[in-house]
Amino acid sequence: ILISCYNDSVKDVPSILLAPRPDVRYVVSHQMSSEEARPFPELFTRDDVIYSAFKGKGISANRNNSIRALQDLFPDEQLCILADDDVRYTDKMIDAILKSFNDNPEADIICGKIATPEGQPEFKSYPDAKSWITAVPVYGSRYFSSIEVVFRLAPIVKSSISFDEDFGLGSK
Repeated sequence: ILISCYNDSVKDVPSILLAPRPDVRYVVSHQMSSEEARPFPELFTRDDVIYSAFKGKGISANRNNSIRALQDLFPDEQLCILADDDVRYTDKMIDAILKSFNDNPEADIICGKIATPEGQPEFKSYPDAKSWITAVPVYGSRYFSSIEVVFRLAPIVKSSISFDEDFGLGSK
């Protein structure tokens, strides 16, 4: 699970981690945008958590940092779940993601519907049924937010795919 956080929001990350499980590892990508910001490696002492701090701005830069950190330390990792410091997963959700990839071994990327807290409106409108997307959707039609994306690391790295750092929250 690749968790992007910004400045002091890193302090909230330990509270969203699941109990350790052998098939889940975390990369906490801590983006520091100001000179006052400081790293907090002491918050992450678990063996299943990789902490990577960097100076920069923009969610795309943060996502790219987390992918590089994972690739450098664990190049054989199978799946990457993109998350933010306010996204909470459950064991049931992780199991559903793993099942989706096991049921669809030809898929390199799977996008799903995020669950919103009870009583809250849906994050956005979603298609009524599962569908295959073979081309990038046009903005305004069906588009995906990064926290809805899970991908196999190897094909992304092999294809040199990265997030365009000119786009996304906090970028130019």
